[in-house]
Amino acid sequence: MKKRAKQAELAKIAQSEAPIALYQSKSKQIKAIAVSKGLCELYGLPAAELKQLLEQELFAGLHPDDQPGVQADLTSFTNRDSSGYQSIYRIKLPGQEDYVLFQAQGKFLEDTDCFLVWYTEMSTSRLQDLTTADRRTKHLLDDLTGLPKAVYFYELAELGCRKLFKAGKQPVVLAFNLIGFSHFNHRYSYIEGNRLLVAFADLLKRHFSGDVCGYFTKDNFYAYTAHDHLEERLKDIFKESRQINEGRNLAIRIGGYDAGSLVYEDIKKVCEYAWWPAITTARTLRPTSLTSAARTGRVWN
Repeated sequence: MKKRAKQAELAKIAQSEAPIALYQSKSKQIKAIAVSKGLCELYGLPAAELKQLLEQELFAGLHPDDQPGVQADLTSFTNRDSSGYQSIYRIKLPGQEDYVLFQAQGKFLEDTDCFLVWYTEMSTSRLQDLTTADRRTKHLLDDLTGLPKAVYFYELAELGCRKLFKAGKQPVVLAFNLIGFSHFNHRYSYIEGNRLLVAFADLLKRHFSGDVCGYFTKDNFYAYTAHDHLEERLKDIFKESRQINEGRNLAIRIGGYDAGSLVYEDIKKVCEYAWWPAITTARTLRPTSLTSAARTGRVWN
């Protein structure tokens, strides 16, 4: 008999800033169990109203042309024909006149009949050049992790950092390094290495949401975010990273760059500035603030 999610897990989801929701699939019926603070903000609805909306019509406002593909993706997933759920579609959010482009990714929680879905609002500029067919063939997202690839992440990060700056918040670009990943692959196999990458990507999605994270190559992850409460948030990531993939994981090192001129700099260079301290062990690259004269950022490990 499948177990339901624990109350502690539900509370954690409800407080999350990432746009996520937990559903229960039972007797071909899908019920919204918990919605996050981030998803409520995205929809512009309080939690109770959003849960009611999702239970009445999971894809309320869905573009008619996207209906067949979205339904096929969801049916395959809930029937356990596919290991994970992923779908990209156009949807009108409550009170909005225009469609936005959503990516939904999901996976069943182990030994439960519940599944978690991460929602990502993709770049609105893509609405003009992505048709229903294009979305399944254009390689904007990494097939393994579901995160934006380098080129798409650069676009999202550049626009996102400017948006944060205009809102009066200090943006920071973070780079995440899984220490010893090549050795991990040789020791446990590439299949196990891929599982670790997926688990770490899911961890980042829970804390930042998929549209502010990126996966480039090997163990090269990025995210951009506001500087608010950054130290506390990274401590939570360090703590949870020790528990992912059933305990078979690696230590991580995080580099960051938040120069005041960040929004005016080449985003590729900004990512390099963040990545350099993430791959070095030199303690001299640990200045008291994120910015240093050598254009390298602070390192956490």
